[in-house]
Amino acid sequence: MRAAILETPGTALKIEEIPIPDPKPGEVLVRITACGVCHTDLHVIKNEVAFPTPAVLGHEISGTVEALGPGVEWPAAGTPVVASFIMPCGACEYCARGRDDVCERFFALNRFKGVLYDGNTRLFRRDGSPLWMYSMAELAEYAVVPATDVFPLPESLPPEESPILGCAVFTAYGAVRHAADLRAGERVAVVALGGVGSNIVQIANGFGASQIIAVDIVPEKLDAAQRFGATDIVTAPRGTP
Repeated sequence: MRAAILETPGTALKIEEIPIPDPKPGEVLVRITACGVCHTDLHVIKNEVAFPTPAVLGHEISGTVEALGPGVEWPAAGTPVVASFIMPCGACEYCARGRDDVCERFFALNRFKGVLYDGNTRLFRRDGSPLWMYSMAELAEYAVVPATDVFPLPESLPPEESPILGCAVFTAYGAVRHAADLRAGERVAVVALGGVGSNIVQIANGFGASQIIAVDIVPEKLDAAQRFGATDIVTAPRGTP
């Protein structure tokens, strides 16, 4: 399969042919339909976030289940799916408490070492040398993903637009539902309308906010925020902290 490989931070990604990985127990093999490029990926590429290399990045994906690892019965092969960038192990203390957003094994093993939960990567070059995995490493044609982290994609959602569900959308949902605990009738200000901010506007609107003030320096983003449900827009002067 083809994969986009970051050889060292600060260099361009290179397309390389590598073996298709096999799913281990508790994992699925996903054939990738679409993969977004998150700003977090850019941070790694620019060496603003430390991560071992050579690596395959990519954590906003949609695809189709190609094969099931031992012990996995769901979702069935052929099922269209999306995945979240935080891949819950399902076994640590935080996952047991329903806080899989802070799964300790995900951060300790994947985000710091580039491996899955048995301590090994699934990606290798043809010479057998390892490639480290940033989340599920989906800037490739196939990816191995823990079965705890794949979710069937409704037919009503286009696969090319759905990868953000596993990153920007649920990050925005967490900000509105858990961090802010927004209630119907309350007012909210959203400062900066990138991938997360623009979704916060939409989700706050869905939660019944009485006023949504959108703040940014880019007119096009403010126009989009109004279409997404912002009641007021503020153009911030450039250079204002």
